[in-house]
Amino acid sequence: MAEAVGLAAALLPGVWLGLFMEGTEAVAVGRVYLTTVGPFYGFFGAAFVLYCAAQGTGRMMLPVAGALARTIVAATGGALAVHLGGTFLAAGIGMIVFAAFGLTGLVLSVGYAASAKR
Repeated sequence: MAEAVGLAAALLPGVWLGLFMEGTEAVAVGRVYLTTVGPFYGFFGAAFVLYCAAQGTGRMMLPVAGALARTIVAATGGALAVHLGGTFLAAGIGMIVFAAFGLTGLVLSVGYAASAKR
């Protein structure tokens, strides 16, 4: 669902943005954001689901590390983008990194198997 919403927003940003704002400069920035980051929403959705699954097992090491890595990637990439004339691509890449940590934990059964100590 997150990917469907992200792709819809990326393909038709004016429809979504028109519901919330009218200023041409704000709409222009919003359009760049949605067309750049919208396609990555599926990764964020997957990462969030995996994060919640890990909470249910009480093993949060990889999901929290993924959330921290996402923050670091987005902040570092954002800072570099500002100096290089930037875009919102760092936020999207951060979403991929977040999902990769959760998926790695799921595939390797790290943090998702039921704990023997309860």
